[in-house]
Amino acid sequence: VSTQSTWGSRAEKEREIARLRSKQEKAQDKQAELDALRAKRAQESYEREWRRKERDEAEKAARTNRELSLARETQKREKEALLAEQAMIENEEFERIIAVQRAEDEIERDKRLQKKKKKKKKKK
Repeated sequence: VSTQSTWGSRAEKEREIARLRSKQEKAQDKQAELDALRAKRAQESYEREWRRKERDEAEKAARTNRELSLARETQKREKEALLAEQAMIENEEFERIIAVQRAEDEIERDKRLQKKKKKKKKKK
């Protein structure tokens, strides 16, 4: 009977050890699942943050490009306006010079005509 009780107790001990091992393996598996889930969530969070940063950088670059484009367009319009104003001033100056020249030519023509008239009167 002693051998049977030893076997019975030994079998119980082995069953208890097997049960504890199984419980420990389940706990380890559960912990591994939790670790994997935490790692997956951390990776997803990292990827979301990376995508957010990429999107922010792209938006910033697009905004900067729009601002530069607007600044260039404004500068271009201002330059065109300045050139148009300069052309108008130069044209007005040209017209003034032409008017003065015509007036001087008219005066010169009148003087020549008067000289001719005087010469004709003297000849008569």
